[in-house]
Amino acid sequence: MAEANLDSDELLAAPPPARTGIGLPAILATVLVAVAASIGSAFVVVKQFAPTAEPGPEAEEEAVADDSDPLFLALQPSFTVNLADTDLMRYMQVDVEVMATEQDTLDRIENRMPMVRNRLLMLFGSQTYDVLSRAEGKAEVQEKARAEVAAAIDLPLERSGIDAVLFTSLVVQ
Repeated sequence: MAEANLDSDELLAAPPPARTGIGLPAILATVLVAVAASIGSAFVVVKQFAPTAEPGPEAEEEAVADDSDPLFLALQPSFTVNLADTDLMRYMQVDVEVMATEQDTLDRIENRMPMVRNRLLMLFGSQTYDVLSRAEGKAEVQEKARAEVAAAIDLPLERSGIDAVLFTSLVVQ
């Protein structure tokens, strides 16, 4: 048999063999993805088969109350008025929507829209910057607007069917 003669210098000068396979970061990433997938699928399975509570009589009462979703009527175009301030010229621009539970109320408002808009213009023009710059002041004006709309459709406020007058945009300068 022939023996290969390699001296020690040749062995030290040879490059090390190339590494094959995947590294530790790739293995860790694979394990983390597998664990995350397992947790996610377990969550879905548990969520899908979890028992749901039976609705009690309170839930039925709430469902009956929710059957009459509120209806909205936007009073277009926006209201733009000069405010009643005497020290400076100030104005207000506001978008108004009326909320009611019955379509008849909104139909009545639409039929009397000129009177509704006139009453609201007069109300908004009588306000001051100081009142409209406070949250309580805005709420007071909204309640007064609700009363004005009810008066414009010739119904007492408590029987008017108007749940609220909402300001969907308000600019005061």
